[in-house]
Amino acid sequence: MYKIFQSKQTGIGPVYFQREFILVLLILACNIFLRLYHIGDETIYGDEAYSIFISQQPLNSIIENCKADQNPPLYLILLHGWIAITGISDVSLKLLSVIFSMLCCVSLYLFARKNFGILAAIFAILLFTFSNGQEFFARECRGFAMIQFLTVISFGIYMRIFEKPRRLHIAGLCLVSLLLLFSHYITVFIPVVQGLFSFFKFNKNRKGFYYFWISQAAAFILFIPWIRFVIANLPEAGVYWLGKPDWIAMKIMTMELFGSVFLRDLFTYFLAAVILVFILGLFLKNIFKSIDRWKFLLLFSWIVIPLFGDYYIAMLTPVFFYRYILYTTLGLYLFAGYFFSVLNIPRIAKYLCFFLLLFSQVSAYHFIPYKGDDWKQLVPKIVRMKNDSTAVLISASYKTKEFSFYFDPEAFKDYNHMRERLQARDVFAFDDNVIDWHVVDTAKFKKIILVQSHHNWVDPKNKVRQQLLDEGYTALWEYQRVEGNWISAKVSCFTNRDHGWFNTRTLGNNYPDSSRCDTWLYSMEVEKSNFDTILHYYTGYEAKDSCTGFGNLSGEKYYKGRKSTFASEDKPYSYSLSGNLSHFLNRKYLFGSVYYLPDDSLTSAAIVVTIERKNKVLKSYQFACKRVDNNKGGWNLLTFNADLQGFGEDSELKIYLFNNQGKVYLDEMNIYLSNSFF
Repeated sequence: MYKIFQSKQTGIGPVYFQREFILVLLILACNIFLRLYHIGDETIYGDEAYSIFISQQPLNSIIENCKADQNPPLYLILLHGWIAITGISDVSLKLLSVIFSMLCCVSLYLFARKNFGILAAIFAILLFTFSNGQEFFARECRGFAMIQFLTVISFGIYMRIFEKPRRLHIAGLCLVSLLLLFSHYITVFIPVVQGLFSFFKFNKNRKGFYYFWISQAAAFILFIPWIRFVIANLPEAGVYWLGKPDWIAMKIMTMELFGSVFLRDLFTYFLAAVILVFILGLFLKNIFKSIDRWKFLLLFSWIVIPLFGDYYIAMLTPVFFYRYILYTTLGLYLFAGYFFSVLNIPRIAKYLCFFLLLFSQVSAYHFIPYKGDDWKQLVPKIVRMKNDSTAVLISASYKTKEFSFYFDPEAFKDYNHMRERLQARDVFAFDDNVIDWHVVDTAKFKKIILVQSHHNWVDPKNKVRQQLLDEGYTALWEYQRVEGNWISAKVSCFTNRDHGWFNTRTLGNNYPDSSRCDTWLYSMEVEKSNFDTILHYYTGYEAKDSCTGFGNLSGEKYYKGRKSTFASEDKPYSYSLSGNLSHFLNRKYLFGSVYYLPDDSLTSAAIVVTIERKNKVLKSYQFACKRVDNNKGGWNLLTFNADLQGFGEDSELKIYLFNNQGKVYLDEMNIYLSNSFF
């Protein structure tokens, strides 16, 4: 195998070689550091959980699963062996992909050094090291890092066949082509590119030509028994999660492939400019020092044929996705390195041009890739707030694997009974998004935590949420983290009691005595699960008749007691709770509940939570007081929450009802201020 990558370059002195060795070693060390940076903080999510769940099963079960799936079995089989060595943990499982990415970096350097020169090799691995796409999948429990490594090995043997063909190369290229197909079916474009360019070598090296096609024929024959499973599981538009692509999809996929919108545009213009320079080089002899046109066009085709080939195949079966053709970026980095290495300009100008390109890539680089649902952080919080009277509902149902990985690792390992073991711990998932109330006992569960992921696709109309509301549960709060184009899991808490965020014990209180005019009751409490200090403010708006200065208090209508507050057209602001954040001990989060009674003209009433400084509103939250038809007595429960972080202790918090049309009454308000969201 070493001979495949062994360079023929001579005349390089020991000092030069030593400098090259040190530079390459530094780049490889940087690559390893970046691939491992904060890997322990990353979560298992999405298809990673599926890969691990299947891979822990016996080999025959893995193969049977793949016969009914769009994914071939090679990576799952390798992961099965890796699990036998390392066990199941998020870091150890991700390390397999990290190792493949490191091997890819080394093999990419050796391949480029042998076939395109030292400068091209160094340029290529620098771009590879700071590639967002390569970084992302080097830290994921999926087979895409392995595909990158196999792709470089495939092209290394391919080039060797046309340099010095040997029968051993037939077996080697046959094996690697077969491994690629059993890694992912879209790697079929690799032998397509190689086959196309083999015809340009027919007259110069017929032996190499025949050896190449014999290797591919052998790989195809060996793959024939599996083809029926490929055909049987071809994705269908409208059923599969991907759809038929259009030009917008092409722009999105290339943006993901190159790492950002800016890099997509930059590399697009770069490719266009390079092709233009190449065409000019056909007529002007001094543009390039020495260029192998066959190699140049091979690298260009390595980029564009899989990209457009996958796009047009996806018109028949929806398989157009950037990770499937991630290996095209290897061709891009080699193409860029080779172009700069043969460009006939002063070396300093050559370096400057390349490093401008590299700087653009580094400036868009994500040192810690964002991975959507952060189950590693989310699940422990759910565990802390769960008790014997709490149920957890997971939607979509296939997300139970990710949830179980952190919630109950032993249940995750018990792949035949995972659902049953979760259900025994009051965690439920229903495939059709219809809650079975015979299983979820409303008499037992006072609180339900709804965890939604991919709900925009599997439950776009929020059927699960509506079923909870119809059953008499009330939404207390919801949490959803959005970053860029990624939407994390959405967590909502429901209760069939008036309110109940926390499981606390009281440390002390400050209840007003009969001689004071104060409507707010205050207590300091501690959360039993995480010992967080919580400030609890409650009011029923029961100020004495002799007290003045409270504004809109009324005895006309009330939910409990004998008074409430209100907001109307002539008095649009209700009685409020306000104070500096330092007064509230700089708590990070606010949770609240209140009962409201609207009149017939309700259109724009809302509970308003603002953070202000010197009469300037820094942040405002508005929670609409919507009418709920057929509600007994007309009173409705509203829950709300706010993030109070990042405003400074001199900022002022205000909570009030605003209404400038008709009249709305408020009663029984509870405010909790906490340092933990749950």
